[in-house]
Amino acid sequence: MTSDISQLTAAELLENYRTRQLSPVEVTQDILDRSAAADAALHIFLAVDHTGALAAAKSAELEWSRRDSTTPPLCGVPISIKDTIEVDGMPTTYGSEAFKENNAPDSLVAARLRDAGAILFAKTNTPEFALVGATHNRLTDEGINPWDRTRTCGGSSGGSAAAVAACIGPISIGTDARGSIRQPAAYNGIVGFKPTFGVVPVVQRWRAAPLRSHVGPFARSIADIRTVMSVVAGSDDRDPMSTKLASPPQRNDWRRRTAALVIADESGSDDGQRVEAAEHAASLISATGWNVVTAILPIHPAETTTFDPTAFPYAPDHLAAVEALVQDFMKRSGHLLSDYARPVYERGATVSGLTYRQRLLEDTAFRARIQRWFEPYDLVITPACGAAPFLKQSSSESDFRFLKPFNTGHNPAVVIPWKLTNDGLPLGVQLVGRLGDDVSLLDTAELLMGVHPWHAKPPAQQHDQTGDDT
Repeated sequence: MTSDISQLTAAELLENYRTRQLSPVEVTQDILDRSAAADAALHIFLAVDHTGALAAAKSAELEWSRRDSTTPPLCGVPISIKDTIEVDGMPTTYGSEAFKENNAPDSLVAARLRDAGAILFAKTNTPEFALVGATHNRLTDEGINPWDRTRTCGGSSGGSAAAVAACIGPISIGTDARGSIRQPAAYNGIVGFKPTFGVVPVVQRWRAAPLRSHVGPFARSIADIRTVMSVVAGSDDRDPMSTKLASPPQRNDWRRRTAALVIADESGSDDGQRVEAAEHAASLISATGWNVVTAILPIHPAETTTFDPTAFPYAPDHLAAVEALVQDFMKRSGHLLSDYARPVYERGATVSGLTYRQRLLEDTAFRARIQRWFEPYDLVITPACGAAPFLKQSSSESDFRFLKPFNTGHNPAVVIPWKLTNDGLPLGVQLVGRLGDDVSLLDTAELLMGVHPWHAKPPAQQHDQTGDDT
């Protein structure tokens, strides 16, 4: 057992519970003790449930004492959840002041985690309604990157990524509609997994991106990603978009597999250290026997490189999602919205059905194009992001161009930490799999992390776990 509880993965915690070297109460209390200081420094959380977490930890401890029982797969593992996913016992604000007192029953994801014995201890910070690539809203201070406190932790699942990077729990759950798991994972030097669309069903009151958003985990190891996915995946009739994992492709001979290295899309190429990281990953894949080729990523004909709230094409979805919770939402609560959210919701009321339908048709056509493009490949390797984390309180917007196409395409994708930049900031590499081939994708990610291990820690973690500036 490591001398530092905070550094343990979920798999290591479970082994320590099994051998009685640690107890769920001890681990949960440690996380709760450290969460306040870390949150004060990094603004990770929007709510922490001390009472509920300790009660769940005591139940988990009792479960582990029953040697004749089958212990649930996440029994006693503390997990935080992005505050766009509804969790009983804590407010679910969706990052909005308009919902700061909102309480909702468990979403299906939360319920499945609880049934697996997880301790849901906190809701993580997110931009309002998960709209932008940095974590700022009107509820709390801006989410900060634990590697450099002048920089963003990313978004929209930025609080979840920062929590795992800062070792405030081994696992967090986020959502990804255009890169919102993968970009923060890259920015914070951890693993972020976006499963095949629909593999994790979404059953909750609020859902603003029903055709693009994937629910998935953050962790510091692929083993923990697998364990979480074994719990939260699986179709549910209440989500008509949910699906079961497809059968893996039949090309099981490792030497016959083909990977595409993508460092350019149809708008041009990327450059610098991000490309070097992707090229290095491709070289390691090639060394294991894969055939590696280069390819150019298609781009959506109607997609823009930056987020423009006054022209957001999915504004009707967002307005419909809040109207399902609060009738006449804009009339009642529009004045509470942030500067970037208000134009989206105003636009939602004015976009014609014809315009919105045309966008959906364009998305459908692009999804088919992505799948045709992917046919020769078993794997795609890309830089995770077009740039390192930008400064907080910045008007900058992340470059999601290697990420967004696979939301529309619905493919599984994982970001793994790869190297530190010359400025000491994390760089990640994205691996993308065929539709439904989530298991093989995680196998490949685990292979790469085995031959190219990541041991770097944020500076504060190298010295102490208090969250103080050191």
